[in-house]
Amino acid sequence: MRSIFALSFFALINASLSVFSQETEPTNSNEVLVCCLRSSSDSVTHFYYVGRSNLPCKVSWQPGQKPFPMDLGFEAMRARTLLATRMQTNDFNLGSIHISPIFRFPNPKETNTAPVERTSEWLVRFTFAAPYVLANLDAVMLLDGSCASEKLRRESVHESFRDSEKPRELTILSDTNTYSLKRETTTRTNPIELVQSPDFDIPLVQWKWGESFPLDLGEGTTKARSCLAPQLEDFVLDQISIWRYLPSKSITRSGGNFLNNSDHWVITYEFGSMRRRPDSDKRDYSVDMLLDGRVLCVETHQN
Repeated sequence: MRSIFALSFFALINASLSVFSQETEPTNSNEVLVCCLRSSSDSVTHFYYVGRSNLPCKVSWQPGQKPFPMDLGFEAMRARTLLATRMQTNDFNLGSIHISPIFRFPNPKETNTAPVERTSEWLVRFTFAAPYVLANLDAVMLLDGSCASEKLRRESVHESFRDSEKPRELTILSDTNTYSLKRETTTRTNPIELVQSPDFDIPLVQWKWGESFPLDLGEGTTKARSCLAPQLEDFVLDQISIWRYLPSKSITRSGGNFLNNSDHWVITYEFGSMRRRPDSDKRDYSVDMLLDGRVLCVETHQN
């Protein structure tokens, strides 16, 4: 019996969230833990489970070979509806989307098990921001639209202080083992600074979430991969992050309208070596792209 878990790089994208490194047991034997997020603002850990019958997912994706199979606009609206039911309000806005592969780990209790396997299944997290709510709101799905159920665990004051002293960790959770990935990140170019530059050329293409996404992430992966050096041929897609920005300085300089420029997004494609274990700390690369297809910058991450 092999366990299935998602390798999540969410903590690097959203500063208010980090992956919690302590194991937890599922409350239902028919569920599998796929994602664990900790909100530093309220010391609450969010655990996300899917039914074992949902894995392996019926919908898979091979980046660069097939179009991305999920309608992000439709599923983002569905995610908001699900959160609105729980929160008793729909007064929140989409801030980012994170798409990560699912890895299948061998059970250490069994002998002659296969090595860690990178699957063609992916986990999609929609992150929303709401007025008067300190922490972000997240909805986690598989590619077929199956929604993960959320369970909360509130930490004690002692645990919150103890965890605040730890370095940031990216953790893969399993029923019997925990792997931690610690990484320092350095970048040659900061994409946030680029889109905030007064000289930034504002794209004509925007995306009002709820509508069809204007770019195919499969084609975008191929284009982003072509930006890497030829000797990095064994590097594969580790994560896609889609995040909103407002080019305020460029709008001000050009005398533009802020309300007409509220739906700009950057797509970040992050790559890592296919030979590494998910818990390793090898260097990787990311390519930031605008909705009009322009490559904003290529970042190098080095431990």
